[in-house]
Amino acid sequence: MNFVDGYMNHLRIVEDVEHFHNNVWRHHDCLVVREDSVMPQKCVCCGADASTEPVDKLLFWHTPLLLPVVLLSWPFYLMLALCIRKHMSVQLPLCDKHKAQRVWVSFIGVGLLPFAGLMGGVAITQSIPVLILAALLMVLSSAILVGWIRNPVWAVRFESDVAFIKNVHPSVLNMKSIPEWLPEDEYSVKF
Repeated sequence: MNFVDGYMNHLRIVEDVEHFHNNVWRHHDCLVVREDSVMPQKCVCCGADASTEPVDKLLFWHTPLLLPVVLLSWPFYLMLALCIRKHMSVQLPLCDKHKAQRVWVSFIGVGLLPFAGLMGGVAITQSIPVLILAALLMVLSSAILVGWIRNPVWAVRFESDVAFIKNVHPSVLNMKSIPEWLPEDEYSVKF
């Protein structure tokens, strides 16, 4: 794919330059996006120029009232969270550094799981309790790497078809081309 073809998927025809990012807003320290949002070509992590291809990011959120269920049963919490969560897929611009970091952390995080399984199997067959603890720590480390470090931004709230994204770099949030989000006129600009 050449340079021009890479951008063809992200072109939007607008009559006025002011409305280019009409599906991206800012609200306090959050970026408000819709599924079809075209974000500025700045890395959401550091504010540097983004690479040519954005990264697909699945944003999800569930009510915080579900969090105490974690203390009762982790598997039951995961099952409930998967059933009642709200989700949306967006295109996130990342710089080359953060895109590479995302790939390496994903590789390491997923790569820990087979070793944890192997270590758990050896621990059970050889009756070595310390290895069971090490296997559990490897699974927890994998979850932290893939779930937290790999994902620099996360959704803190969903309202109808918009998501509020937290941890976006301030230089991206303060861009003049991104208007302030106001609930009463959120869909006033129509194409």
